[in-house]
Amino acid sequence: DAKFAPAYIARSYLYILLAQEYRAGPQRDQFELALQAALQDLKNARTLTPKDATIYNYLGLVSQLKGNIDQAIQNYKKAIQLEPNYPVYYNDLGAAYYHLQKYALAEQALNKAIGLDKDYALAYKNRAEVRFQLGKYREAKEDIEVLARIAPEIFEL
Repeated sequence: DAKFAPAYIARSYLYILLAQEYRAGPQRDQFELALQAALQDLKNARTLTPKDATIYNYLGLVSQLKGNIDQAIQNYKKAIQLEPNYPVYYNDLGAAYYHLQKYALAEQALNKAIGLDKDYALAYKNRAEVRFQLGKYREAKEDIEVLARIAPEIFEL
C-alpha cells in the first residue's frame, strides 16, 4: 500500500543517520547493518512510489556512505530529474563531485542549490570549500561572509 511509503522513507533516513554515527565510532560492524536496513526500506518505498525524489536522494546518501560515489551521483541526478527545484539535491550532488575532486561540477551544482535557496547555509559552506580548491579565494571568502551573516551560530565556539 502506497500509504506506507513515507514511513519507509522516514525510517531509512534514521538508519542513514545511525550509519553515519557507527562509521565514526567503535560500532563499525553496525555501519553495514544500518546501511542495509536503509537500503531495504528505500527499495520498499521505491516499489510503492517510484517517482518520489527523496528516495533517490537517500539512495545517493547510502551509495556515498558505501564509497560508491558514481552511483551516488546517478541517484542524485535522478532525484533532481524528478524534483528539479529542491536545493538539497543539488547540494548533495555538489558534495559528491567534491569527493571526486570534480570541483567545477561541484561548484555548478552548489550554484544551483544557492540559486534555489539564497539562505541555504550548508550550500554556502560547501561552495566556499569548493572555491578554495579551485583557487577562487575571493569568492570563497564572500561565501564565508554570507554564511556568517545567515548562520552565525556555525562560528560560535
